[in-house]
Amino acid sequence: MKRKMRILTIVLIVLVFAGTLTACAGTEESGEAGAFTEDEAIKGEGQDGTNAGSGMEEEGQKGNAENTLESNQEQEVTFRGKLIEKSEESCLIASDGTEGLLVVHAAETAFMENGKSLKEDEIVPGMVVEVTFNGIVLESYPGQIYASKIEVVSREDDMVSLYMDILKQVYEEDEGLNGDISMIAVDLSRAGNLSKGEKDAILYKAWLLFGMEVIPGTFEELKEQGYITLDENNFPYFPTGVLLEIKTAESEEDGFRFEASKWRSGLGAIFFTDCRAWKEEGKYTFELGGFAIS
Repeated sequence: MKRKMRILTIVLIVLVFAGTLTACAGTEESGEAGAFTEDEAIKGEGQDGTNAGSGMEEEGQKGNAENTLESNQEQEVTFRGKLIEKSEESCLIASDGTEGLLVVHAAETAFMENGKSLKEDEIVPGMVVEVTFNGIVLESYPGQIYASKIEVVSREDDMVSLYMDILKQVYEEDEGLNGDISMIAVDLSRAGNLSKGEKDAILYKAWLLFGMEVIPGTFEELKEQGYITLDENNFPYFPTGVLLEIKTAESEEDGFRFEASKWRSGLGAIFFTDCRAWKEEGKYTFELGGFAIS
């Protein structure tokens, strides 16, 4: 009888121990599944948010990028740039740093200067501003951010609008050179009064203005990249586009002098010399000088 009782006791202990192991294993599996599901949910939210911002990258890459940004969203980031243009809901700001060209959503964010909020008509292109935001940049071009603070630190000239006006007029001269083109190359390498951020902004706004591909490049760079080739007469030729160039010459008290050109081939180009830009009531205007045609 005692032997039977010992055997029964051992069987009960084994059953209880086995049940405990099963319960522990079930808890571990359940915990792992929960963590995996939560992680997938986070990735899904990141993809949705990023898709709204860019629509250009693969979904998996977007999710990972958005997750990284979400983890840092409590960190405030400040950068300095120049105001290019302003609308009711947003503004375009160009930075010379890693931020580059950004669309800053600022519908509910006041522009502050010397501790005072600026009225809408007091906000003008050329202002140098410090923008504070949460570190999240939507993956589009230009990138997009939501500002929590915009502080005006100084006021400079609106050079982007001036250069856009010059490019537009040069492009419209001798329209026969524009036949069957699908792109415009812009050479600002010798525009000494533009920052890197301003050059980026000009290329972007030129793309919007002309409605075709716009690329940066000098004559030599375009040759190296295969855009400029030789025609049947062995003359250099840009078969798919025109090259617009603006280069500064000398500064004057109220402005500067410059040269401009539009080039399609060795036998198809127009050059403007002794051009001048000057300020009138705080804004730049310009006139093209003498020209030569080849």
